[in-house]
Amino acid sequence: MKAVVVSYQGGMFGEFFTDLLQSSDPKFYSCNNNFIDNRNRYSVPNYLDPINLAIKNMPFRKEWSITKNDIKILNDTYGDKWICLHTHWLNKLEKTNIPNCIGIRLYCDFIPDINLSYCMWWLKSALYGNNLWLEKQKEMEEAIKFGHKFKKEVEELLIPGNFHNWKFIAYNSDVLLKNGKLDLRHFIRYKHAMISEWPIPPSSKLSGWIPLNIGQLIHRYDKYDKRIEKELSLENPLDINKINSYREKNLILLKNTLGLDYEDLFSIRWIDTLIDYCHSILE
Repeated sequence: MKAVVVSYQGGMFGEFFTDLLQSSDPKFYSCNNNFIDNRNRYSVPNYLDPINLAIKNMPFRKEWSITKNDIKILNDTYGDKWICLHTHWLNKLEKTNIPNCIGIRLYCDFIPDINLSYCMWWLKSALYGNNLWLEKQKEMEEAIKFGHKFKKEVEELLIPGNFHNWKFIAYNSDVLLKNGKLDLRHFIRYKHAMISEWPIPPSSKLSGWIPLNIGQLIHRYDKYDKRIEKELSLENPLDINKINSYREKNLILLKNTLGLDYEDLFSIRWIDTLIDYCHSILE
């Protein structure tokens, strides 16, 4: 068993790329139960389920709790196949505790692609993140235990019917609150500003990771250098038909929900449209 860790910010096409990669070469294990919903959102299985570990939303500082016995279980489960693990986590690869794993960090450096990924985060995930899942509940309970600055507010989010993921994200970053209070419009603007200022960490922080410009892969394939195919010695190039289909469905979602075209993402007015739409759904 060999592991490829795909790291990405929310909305930055991470599960789509994971599915694209693992379907590109017979060396990858795939249980063929990937799911695509009506918002063109991909859901890829967690191949660490055999050792009861969830890493998609793991805090950046945390080391993966993988033991030698866990590695044996994974080897017994997947044999000589490679597995793709998708996560928002980004740290030193040795903190995965998986020997000789490969890391791929997705990023965008073209403003319209960053803006599109941010819209997709809201339209596919953040608007609907009101069902508290077990890993998030544990994270919140741990934050309360260690004296979270907004302990009372986080406790209130744990009350059935009160949870929404954007609110917990806001309570974890003062800049995402307005005068210490939740404000959806403020949150949307400042969350976008944070993403725009950090397309990819300095190379010194990415030691061992392969950076991949996912916006270029999806929207400017003629400039894509096929680095992933070379680095992973893939037998075939990534499926261009699958990429094209995914891109077009994202743009249809953008048009049908926000009334925007890709070209509108070059301007500054698109974010007002996103804010108004999210506010109409959540407030």
